[in-house]
Amino acid sequence: MHEKPTTMTTGMSDVEMARIMSVNSDTYTAHAKSLATNREWDDLGIATNYAHHLRGEGIHVLPEPGATCIVCTPGDGGLPFILGFLEDPSDGPSYRGRKPRLNPGDISIGTRDDNKITVRRGGVIQIESTALAQTIFIPVVNTIRSYFENMENICVGGEEEWHVSRVFPEPEGSGVSYTLRCREFAEDPDISVRLKLGRHKGDLCPDGTTPIFTLYVGKGVSTYKFKVNLAGNNFVNGNSEKKVLVGTYKLVTGGDIEITTAGNMAESITGSKTTDVLVDIIESAESRIIEKCTEKIVDAVLIRLGGDASNNPAVLGREFLQWAITHSHGSGAPITPAPISALSSVILLK
Repeated sequence: MHEKPTTMTTGMSDVEMARIMSVNSDTYTAHAKSLATNREWDDLGIATNYAHHLRGEGIHVLPEPGATCIVCTPGDGGLPFILGFLEDPSDGPSYRGRKPRLNPGDISIGTRDDNKITVRRGGVIQIESTALAQTIFIPVVNTIRSYFENMENICVGGEEEWHVSRVFPEPEGSGVSYTLRCREFAEDPDISVRLKLGRHKGDLCPDGTTPIFTLYVGKGVSTYKFKVNLAGNNFVNGNSEKKVLVGTYKLVTGGDIEITTAGNMAESITGSKTTDVLVDIIESAESRIIEKCTEKIVDAVLIRLGGDASNNPAVLGREFLQWAITHSHGSGAPITPAPISALSSVILLK
């Protein structure tokens, strides 16, 4: 408990309305001038709802010059101080000024720049810089609702960014992009995964169009890129790809399919393979195709082997067998080449 002083000067405390003339932010004091008597005070302390001398604990507000305050001169001879603040009474019976509209029980802290924190009855908290840069905390199903034009979230694991390009607008309008960056480990200096959505120029698709969706994977240098443009075309660049499915895989396309590989291509099928095509053309740059199998059955009405430039025509087996069985040179006659007229029916020239 504080001990009572041995001597005390008692009297009436003096209270006056005054105007803040200047503020010393180093000492948290103000210079004020009385509205009624033009009396001035220097180095006025500023009373607050709570303060403690240790480590800056408390609620602290520095008034701006021009604010209307109440200066109290204690009757016990203590130093005068600012007791509180009011709107200028010369403005009339209303003390609202430009204060935000509140309901009983609401609390608001703000500046003349319209940025404020409002704690409302019912559990709602509103943190606002502008109407389009604010976050509202709603206790109903624990909802956090943010309104913004541009947004950045930065953490040790990565970054998240919404951006509207108003500085360099395009003829179509201000481009909007969303970027998500993630590290594999918090200590990594480089990003491992980057996702970009919306309008992002610079890294175009291989066909020259602007992507609307891009996924990058790789530390420092991208080892995998997946891009999609507004036409629905997608492009993939990567080191390798493997798909493992436990169900059915079905590919349906309304156009052509082209596969180009600089290496080998292998197919391993434990079941059957069915190919239904109008014309099947196999071309080999080495002009050599090797097929190895236990049995091969070609079920066709007509089989044609050889091409226009073939030197060795293929023989039709059934016709050649029938011709060999029925052909005779006569008893004791020397063997002579078969006549061309007879062989032409069993040899397919092309």
